[in-house]
Amino acid sequence: MAEQYYITLKKIIEDFELEIIHLSKPAEDVHIVTNEVNRPGIVLTGYTDYFDPLRIQILGWTELGFLQNMSDKEQEEALGKWLSLHPAAAVVTRGLEIPQCMIDACEKYDVPLLKTHQETSPLLAALIAELNRELAPRITRHGVLVEVYGEGVLIVGESGAGKSETAIELIKRGHRLIADDAVEIFLRVQASGMHESAVGVVRLGRYSYCKEQSGEKRVDLLHGCLCISVVLFLMFSLIVEGVYMRYSRCFAASLRVFGCVVVDVWMRCCGL
Repeated sequence: MAEQYYITLKKIIEDFELEIIHLSKPAEDVHIVTNEVNRPGIVLTGYTDYFDPLRIQILGWTELGFLQNMSDKEQEEALGKWLSLHPAAAVVTRGLEIPQCMIDACEKYDVPLLKTHQETSPLLAALIAELNRELAPRITRHGVLVEVYGEGVLIVGESGAGKSETAIELIKRGHRLIADDAVEIFLRVQASGMHESAVGVVRLGRYSYCKEQSGEKRVDLLHGCLCISVVLFLMFSLIVEGVYMRYSRCFAASLRVFGCVVVDVWMRCCGL
């Protein structure tokens, strides 16, 4: 069974600077397990089919305006039908005044009620991005992650295979170390679709994201043939440095371009 990840409501409150109106239990004990959010307008009309109580509920002008046009009895019935389903939390945006009937209903059904001065659409976008980042499926792999010409490169292999030595040579040439030893790889969904990753000789796709203490970086992941490509690149780099020191910069640049072409052809032949 796949591990289920979660983010605590406390972290969301802190990250988005939400005002607490009601909490029935400590925010760190409320776990958000889905990256989807919901605007409960249609639920307030009484239609609750397919309602997912795991989602955070976002209310703006539309939802509160709809409530205010109801009689006291209709408000009680609508809020009761919605909040009795025990959604994960309710957030009122734009700093709008929350009706007392809604506060009472949240207290009755033990639903966390929060408030923010942020506008609805920007909050939705930022919250979904945060949930996608925190709840993304992930694995941890032993290897070294470096940034090479703006791309993340994950070098993996057996102990003693030369991962660290390869990374050190890349760092000496101005490339940046991102993570060493334990690299956490996240699966992310982007506008172009879902991107997976390849680790070692197990090919799962081309791109992924890796995260560690200094940040996160999109990576091209390596298998054995690509490790050879990195070695070839390092060899050409050494040759270019020698040529630059003895001959001209123009000739060295030409040789560097030739080396990149050779490595690129090798990678294409390997199907990378």
